[in-house]
Amino acid sequence: MIPKKEWIQQWIQHRDELYSSVDLERYFVQGEVNGQQVEVVRIGLCSVPTGELMARDPIFCLENRKELPYFINAPVGNYPVELALVRPDGEEPLFVAARVRFNYRTAVRFEQALIGTEEIADYDGGFFGFFSYSGLGCICDRKVHQAFCNFLEKWRRDNPEGELFEDYFAPLLEKNPHAWLNWVIPGTEHHLPIFPTGWGEGQYPVYWGRDAEGGVCQLVIWMIDLDKKDEEEPVDELEEEILESDTDQEQLELPALLEAKGGYRCRLFLDNWHQFFEDDQLLPVLFTARGQALEPEACQKAMQHLVEHQYGILDEMMLSLEDKYPIMQLEYGHPMAENAPEMPNLRDRNDFSELLRPLRLMVDVDTGTVSAAFRCRWDEKYGLGISVCGEQLVQIGTMQLVPEFEQQQEATEQLAAPQEHRRTKPLGRRKKKQYKKREQKKMVSQQMAVSNAAKRHL
Repeated sequence: MIPKKEWIQQWIQHRDELYSSVDLERYFVQGEVNGQQVEVVRIGLCSVPTGELMARDPIFCLENRKELPYFINAPVGNYPVELALVRPDGEEPLFVAARVRFNYRTAVRFEQALIGTEEIADYDGGFFGFFSYSGLGCICDRKVHQAFCNFLEKWRRDNPEGELFEDYFAPLLEKNPHAWLNWVIPGTEHHLPIFPTGWGEGQYPVYWGRDAEGGVCQLVIWMIDLDKKDEEEPVDELEEEILESDTDQEQLELPALLEAKGGYRCRLFLDNWHQFFEDDQLLPVLFTARGQALEPEACQKAMQHLVEHQYGILDEMMLSLEDKYPIMQLEYGHPMAENAPEMPNLRDRNDFSELLRPLRLMVDVDTGTVSAAFRCRWDEKYGLGISVCGEQLVQIGTMQLVPEFEQQQEATEQLAAPQEHRRTKPLGRRKKKQYKKREQKKMVSQQMAVSNAAKRHL
């Protein structure tokens, strides 16, 4: 895509700040970085038929046909893919970087690869990159991406109950002891390299490598900073804040339950929800059950489950809404061609963070169904309601899916979270947390395992 003129001007203004301060060439040619032996393996070719590349999670992101490539193009052709890895304490390999080489010139500068929609007006450091949910990454051309989507649509028609990772990719990856795959998309000649991402789930920066003359000579995904000691994980100040917040959330004592009509209620701080919607209000939550007496102990367990699985619940709701949104635009009289400000076209489901505000939640303790009422820009009177159960959409309707059970008012309680608002969005585009240290010691094969709560993330 061609970015807007205003964005290009901002990019030019901040361009020098978007270069990496680390020479990533060392990871592939030096053999040792900061006392750690680095091996480089070549895993085959990457097909680049258009030169429009993107780095994404192949399991949860590539199925979206609207994924955008980087606005700077690479040369057209078929190019070798290299993975740099270390073996800490003789354990399984840990992948620290991946690259596609377009020629054999040496890269002397590394510039962040951007789509052209990133918010860089107030850029003050850090990186954009892509988020991997499955612990896998890939480098994919735009035409190859469309071929992947064609394959996936056919595969799902033939396997309506199948899971893409568990039923298709996992058996292929298991055949390779190092868990990488140079996959040829069935029915095509397109090679799509797939490989483990560093610590597993996390946000990873992507850089264009430029030679001494300024030409693009490689594309690099930087996954682990080997120049930092083990006790200094490769996270920036914002990510450290999020890690601290997650630790606080794990140790946070759950609020007391109050009796309410039809069940028990409380007001709860859901960190991922507040980060996504950039809203620091406590959410009223009603715990209810159909046709039987409700015990406080069951509500406490349901509350703990809600806190622990808040990310997956939110993502399932936004994913389901994204699927229905084009039809809803027609129902509300705002077709895509109109791109109305109250119901605009979406780049991806992160845009819902600007269109919705959560009002209250309701949890059916018996079934595990979680329902949320939202104020929404396109229907200020009736709002929006979404119910999900696990990975299944139950219903999309108005906010009356969650009847009011207490007066809606501005929360006056002091939040346990840090005073300064964190701008991380849990579903994409910005920096995300990396695994905690106990997760960092898992084997690569374990890092790729997809949890049930995350199977349908994009």
